[in-house]
Amino acid sequence: MKFIWDAICEIPKVLGALLGSIIDYLNPFSENFFLKTLFKWIGSFFESLWEFFIRLFVPNENYFNNKIDFIKSNISQKIPYQDYVDMFETVKQVESGQDISISLNNYKVGTSNFNIPNFINFSWVTKYKSTWYSWVRGLIFILLIIYNVNQVIKLFRGYNVAEGLSKTGGDSK
Repeated sequence: MKFIWDAICEIPKVLGALLGSIIDYLNPFSENFFLKTLFKWIGSFFESLWEFFIRLFVPNENYFNNKIDFIKSNISQKIPYQDYVDMFETVKQVESGQDISISLNNYKVGTSNFNIPNFINFSWVTKYKSTWYSWVRGLIFILLIIYNVNQVIKLFRGYNVAEGLSKTGGDSK
């Protein structure tokens, strides 16, 4: 019986604590005021959303510098311009009146030899050369057929197909 009586005595304390927490959430001066916690949650949500969009659309700090360096290295491999810059710097130092001899890829000015390989490396084109030539041959073949058909029509009609499109039957006066 005492246990029941203690439970009944505890009811006002529990209700008081519940009412106190409800009042705490409704009290605008309280730290647990529900609008403050709601605003904090909304603020943190939008900050997280902002960080998400920044990570999604803004690249890393050195992203563009790395891409530019990658493109420069690829271009310098395909077009060895630094070799030509160095060669022209040494040509500037050659004195006038020296003998000049030129072969296909080798220039000799006085005692200096300049070996000039292909300026642009088109080795990657050789893989696709047969396919490219086949497409070009096919296109030229079709264009030649159209040209010859047009010439035969011109022979019989007196004007070719392109001129015939603008002509209308009868007088348009």
